[in-house]
Amino acid sequence: METSVMNQLLIAPLAAAVLAAFLVPSAPAAAWDQDRVTFGADAFVAEGEVVDDLVTMGGNARIEGAVRGDVVTMGGDVEVAEGAVRGDVLTMGGDLVVSGEGTVGGEALTMGGDVEIAEGAQIIGGASALGGGVYGGGGDGGGEARAFGASRWPAFGPAASFGHGLGEFLGDAFSSLLNHLLLFVFGLFLMGLTPERFEALQVTIIRKPAPSFGYGLLGLLAAVVTLVIAAITIVGIPAALLGAIALPVVVYVGLAAFAAVFGAALPSERLRARPVLQLGAGVLALWVVSLLPVAGGIATVVAAAVGTGALIQTRFQKTAMLPADATPHGPYRTRAA
Repeated sequence: METSVMNQLLIAPLAAAVLAAFLVPSAPAAAWDQDRVTFGADAFVAEGEVVDDLVTMGGNARIEGAVRGDVVTMGGDVEVAEGAVRGDVLTMGGDLVVSGEGTVGGEALTMGGDVEIAEGAQIIGGASALGGGVYGGGGDGGGEARAFGASRWPAFGPAASFGHGLGEFLGDAFSSLLNHLLLFVFGLFLMGLTPERFEALQVTIIRKPAPSFGYGLLGLLAAVVTLVIAAITIVGIPAALLGAIALPVVVYVGLAAFAAVFGAALPSERLRARPVLQLGAGVLALWVVSLLPVAGGIATVVAAAVGTGALIQTRFQKTAMLPADATPHGPYRTRAA
């Protein structure tokens, strides 16, 4: 059940914030005696067993008994097998499977995962998948089934799959196109608001691509880990919430800069000295590449890492941090490189 790499990059910090909200106790400590909370381990509710809420981080959850409240997981799958959940189910970075005669009384939402409803199972409040799909022959109890940005291979958008029809592929491609249009508009905003800083990012990407990739990859991983750690401590929850808002913005800044550089490198004289067209061509190229199975996902990760790494190295200053022997001009059609 592959999901969108770009969706996961944006969803991970938001997931940490959502998880933090669920972990804040709203009742005396004694009320937690009936809850089940695990970190780095699986959670299991046996047949005949009843718990209030179930929360897991870094583990899977299997429910054969009953959960009177909600189920929340981060980085793990949820399986409701013959059991029942009276409240809602939220999975972040995992799939939800309702099998046998399993029942979810509230709504089900997956962020970066799929929802599978087996024949005989049901989700009464409806099912939604952000960055995934809703599949199966079970019932939704009259609720609505929604899939946003579903994809079968890691990519910023859809990838061809023999299991998908042409109509679904075109729908996913259109959804991905909207995401890239948003990236283009965001890039225009940066070019107009902070042109010197945006150009400094491009120069850094051109002159120091390998260090940018390394800094970006490590920076993104460190940011997600930090947000998760902050989210499970009451003192760190405010910082986790702020970070969950800031990290997706950082990723989009880096992607916009990478797209501008990529567009400037395309072999077309019409793009020379036209930064807006360069940005548009780069975003369009990234969208086309993202439609490829496997390669699309890899390209998205590389672009996000390189752009984010350039942002880390420049600290979003107006001047790129380059070696002393670096020349001020280069082969690409940008004013700064």
